Amino acid sequence: MKTAKEIAIFIFAVLCSFSVYADVILTKDNIDHGVFSSPARIVDIDKTTPFGFKAELISDIDELDFLNDPVSSFEKASKAVADYLSEQGSDFWYKHSNLASDLASLDPSFPVKGTNEELYIKELQEYFSGRFLSDEYGDNNRTLAVADVFDNGVYPPGLEKTMGGDMDLGLSFFGGDISNGFGWNVGFDLYLDSAGSLLSNYTDGDWIYGNDLAGIIYADLGFATYVIDDVLAIGLSVSPELFFRTTFLNSDIINARMENQILNIFTQNNYYFGAGIGLNFGIMYKPLDNLSLSFDLRNAPAIKGAIYFSAADVASGSFSLRPDENIYFTPPDFAVSVKWDYDRWHIEGEINDWVSQLIWMSKVKGLDFKWWYIPDIRVAYDVSDGLTLSLLYENDMLGLGFKCGGFTADLLTKLDRFAIGIRMGYVM
Repeated sequence: MKTAKEIAIFIFAVLCSFSVYADVILTKDNIDHGVFSSPARIVDIDKTTPFGFKAELISDIDELDFLNDPVSSFEKASKAVADYLSEQGSDFWYKHSNLASDLASLDPSFPVKGTNEELYIKELQEYFSGRFLSDEYGDNNRTLAVADVFDNGVYPPGLEKTMGGDMDLGLSFFGGDISNGFGWNVGFDLYLDSAGSLLSNYTDGDWIYGNDLAGIIYADLGFATYVIDDVLAIGLSVSPELFFRTTFLNSDIINARMENQILNIFTQNNYYFGAGIGLNFGIMYKPLDNLSLSFDLRNAPAIKGAIYFSAADVASGSFSLRPDENIYFTPPDFAVSVKWDYDRWHIEGEINDWVSQLIWMSKVKGLDFKWWYIPDIRVAYDVSDGLTLSLLYENDMLGLGFKCGGFTADLLTKLDRFAIGIRMGYVM
């Protein structure tokens, strides 16, 4: 407990060091806090986990196609970019003069701006409706040109529909103990949370929501007690963390893959080190011994602060750590969950991510409310004392799972696009 207290004091000091005038930036919590997300349920749990790990890979097939053959996968996007650029006038090309220079470096036939601006714009329109889409220009050059377009901050509307690109990777190590209404868990998570499409770009002012790579050391501390014996319980959990994080754009991924230099993704990034803390409150009601309902207020609040350094500064020999004046805020959410055990059958269901979605929508342009993200359900059946099979639905994914002793695995696919995923873990 002394260590947890010291971590909490350190995190509080870091957060207090940031300016009261800091911008509030929305972020996501990618850690699976398990039962600590519904802390009132701790009152009925008695278990020790000396060590456990979990790994997952969930990817759209389009993303895998891009990594395997980026030229072919960008065919539709190239046509959409060409149509968009052929429609642009003088104001656009004045604003994006660097884009014109980048495209000219790929093709000596790119129109040269002269004194006759009207003629120049006409030549550009003819270029993108003609030569740009020709065999002579070449598929490889066309893909590089599309990458240059994105790199200059130009994202023609509707492009995200031409190509998926969501890929999430995660690796987690953890261990803990829960007994007598008190529980703790410590762990390390490493994850990649990518944007929903390689060709999408959501912005809020100057902030770009891209691809996150993060490593997190965290702890979960929870307490629960019955208010009415075996009927009504309340619980509280706190989750302090220390994290390392960097964010990169879709254009960084595209350029790095086209050049077969994946490490180039990290050469221009800012790298953040910080601390955060989150709180969860819960109530559990048990109308029957084998049936329980939980009502939870999550991430209330959950905030993070950081310091950072720039890779560009390191390359130039001027390394320095700087305070990040932003405060990172995970939107709160309200969740309702149910658990029912009947003989060999086990049903778990939850409604969540609806309050947080509304907050995201109010702050980030281009996001739509997704009803299919709200329900999560798992129906499990004990085939034998050592084997359990299950069907599950969560966050627009349908899956088949099985558990054998301490080993678990889920095979997943998405409902709105062609994707494949696997999640597996082991608990001692």
